[in-house]
Amino acid sequence: MMGLAAGPDGELIIADMDTVALSNLHRQLLYCSADISKPKSVVAAAAVQRMNPDVRVTPHQNQVGPATEMLYRDNFFRHLDGVASALDTIEARAYLERRCLRCHTPLLDSGTEGTQGNVLPMVPFLTEPLKPASTPRDGTFPLCTLRHFPRIIQHTLQWARDEFEGLFQLPAEQVNQFMEDPDFLKQQRPREVLEQVWNSLRERPRDWQDCVRWARRRWQSCYHDAIIQLLHIYPPEHETSPGVPFWAGDRTCPHPLTFNPDNDTHLDYVLAAAHLFAQVHRVSPCRDRAAIQAILRGVVLPPFVPQEGLQIPLTEEPAEQAHIPTDHRQLRQITQDLVQWRQDLVGNEELQAPLMEPIHFEKDNNVHIDFITAASNLRAENYSISPANWLTSKRIAGRIVPAIITSTAAVAGLACLEVYKLVWGCQDLSCYRNSNINLSACLLLRVQPPPAPTYWYGGREWSCWDRLEMQGVGADGQAVTVQEVLDWLQVSPVLSALSQVTLGDAGPDPDTHLLQRTHGWTVTMLLCGDDVLYDSKADAETRAQQQAQRLSENFRDARKLQQQDLELLYICEGQDAEAEDTGPPLLCSLP
Repeated sequence: MMGLAAGPDGELIIADMDTVALSNLHRQLLYCSADISKPKSVVAAAAVQRMNPDVRVTPHQNQVGPATEMLYRDNFFRHLDGVASALDTIEARAYLERRCLRCHTPLLDSGTEGTQGNVLPMVPFLTEPLKPASTPRDGTFPLCTLRHFPRIIQHTLQWARDEFEGLFQLPAEQVNQFMEDPDFLKQQRPREVLEQVWNSLRERPRDWQDCVRWARRRWQSCYHDAIIQLLHIYPPEHETSPGVPFWAGDRTCPHPLTFNPDNDTHLDYVLAAAHLFAQVHRVSPCRDRAAIQAILRGVVLPPFVPQEGLQIPLTEEPAEQAHIPTDHRQLRQITQDLVQWRQDLVGNEELQAPLMEPIHFEKDNNVHIDFITAASNLRAENYSISPANWLTSKRIAGRIVPAIITSTAAVAGLACLEVYKLVWGCQDLSCYRNSNINLSACLLLRVQPPPAPTYWYGGREWSCWDRLEMQGVGADGQAVTVQEVLDWLQVSPVLSALSQVTLGDAGPDPDTHLLQRTHGWTVTMLLCGDDVLYDSKADAETRAQQQAQRLSENFRDARKLQQQDLELLYICEGQDAEAEDTGPPLLCSLP
């Protein structure tokens, strides 16, 4: 309606990897019931063009994040006039802010939470970068409550969330690290980590039937055996002191469940757990409930015998006696098994790398919510807690605050006011506004954004938006070496910024040489993210290897090479104690 991107050279790009859900319909005006399950970006683009056919809009069905940097590279962001974002996670907001800061791209960050909302403009060289948002209250509960003494459905849902991560994310990440790092076993690691890797490799399924049997064993462990063990330690008649029952007040005495393949909740758990376990191990799943029931009826588990001597902590203080003494013979056997399994797996050319697929919980994935709902409701049944339906479980486990279309409309309008200023190319800080609303309190607060902060380094003042730039291509057309970067930084950075000194230049004039001797920087450490490219304190042989290495070699994170520019940080000797540890970032353009 504003006519944005309606000119012959205009383009509006909208990116969203999600599909329209029923819960999206009440909070905006772009989707209707017929659009459910269709890509959000495609539907939104079509709706905008119905409002104004002149708008040139291109939908992308992608998430903008580390996994898609080969699509949304630095040049993509540099060619944009601005970015308007409405993201629902702190991690995604922080990522987009970093990319826009790096590429000098204006950003309008907006969001709502219930009746509240805000719009924050970030304008290159004018405003300060966006501050990281504070982590929302996550509703964490004491571990002893979640593990042994839940009282409300929120406790069992949080337990199910922890169970999801402990079954389908962390073990896969540990196994992949074990497979990729030859020195994994040489490092001092907790016994629990080694046992987790050992169990994950020992339980690797061959087919879908193995996944179903694993899910059935997990059901038995969580909802029968664990409860029997707890009641063995603290029987229903147990007393904390004479006349004071243990199972009273905040503690509800649980009861074990008996598996029944004809029980819908029992079957839902097995189906979702088996599906996720199959995904982790790259096994094709099956959704045939009758076939799964047939497999389950053939599973025979040995009777559970409670262990003697186990103790359960009743507070958050760690109890030494709760830890099982280390069995060194068993630990040696686990280590030997891991060494042998690793040799066998590394030599198997049919296996994909990485070996396992970690699954991160996603509130919009139905299988994830199926598992959380079933796992939580079974736990609730153990403790006689009223269960929660699928939508309620999704809202609580996904920590979803219901969206209100009034808030959305108000925030969208405030964001559009800032869009006008960006389109005009306004460079007057007093024109921009940080906007905050709270409809429940009838509050609208609009204030001028803080200016871009500055700092001192190398004898001069820098803006947080400043950076040094060099061409990372040598005379041979290949990426420059670390030594060539160090040599480049010896040139006065003030003149580098003003004279655009690069390796391809014929060289600075005599006056530049004079200033180089006066103001040149001696680099003691050069880094790219977590990778140390040069360390002056290393031994001579290591320094020689580091200096000869090209920038395109030996990065642990291959995604860095998908960027046109590597962002390098450096530490120099002789800086004032009051100065920053590092100067403006150095962007090095790769071939």
